[in-house]
Amino acid sequence: MYIYIQRALKPELADQVAVQLIADDLLEAHAQNEICIHENTRANPLQIAGSSALAFSACALFSMISN
Repeated sequence: MYIYIQRALKPELADQVAVQLIADDLLEAHAQNEICIHENTRANPLQIAGSSALAFSACALFSMISN
């Protein structure tokens, strides 16, 4: 509720908003409003795996060249 008061809502309205948002899915409401995790900012596993493989390969190549 306090996050909505900080966003300039009146305490009564902030309480109503908080109750309605957590009625469906408490975890999703917390993720979106408290820690700013949204659908479009979630991690993409394939992108993470690709960048990790690229970084590992680059470091291995650098290690082989420097020896």
